[in-house]
Amino acid sequence: MVNTKGTKGEISPELQEAILYLDHEEITGSYSEELDEAVQKLKSSEEEGQKYMLLSTYLEEREAVGKYKGFVGQIRGWYDRKLKVSMKDAAEVVGITVPQFEGVLALIKEHPNWDDEEIAYKSNWRYNVE
Repeated sequence: MVNTKGTKGEISPELQEAILYLDHEEITGSYSEELDEAVQKLKSSEEEGQKYMLLSTYLEEREAVGKYKGFVGQIRGWYDRKLKVSMKDAAEVVGITVPQFEGVLALIKEHPNWDDEEIAYKSNWRYNVE
């Protein structure tokens, strides 16, 4: 262990440079310059990692909306055709619960001008469907 504030004992020039860099982010030679480059690269990697996670989340969201857009289309078809199938049976065919089916159906009725994608995006159940 090294105490960066201590004064006792001899340390190598590289360690002196490293201590100055770690304490003050001061570049005093080639060693601390290499340290700084490594730190900057790591920071850049973290930023790139955050960008990747944001993009990954966006793509997952788009994939989910696409999946549930299909569900909305099936529910809209059932509603528009006034099929003689019960809501319970229709929900089972679609693969969602009756309350989820009812929620989507309510959005379809309340917003007839919304397309399937918008209904899917606005539906609060989209993350709860397997």
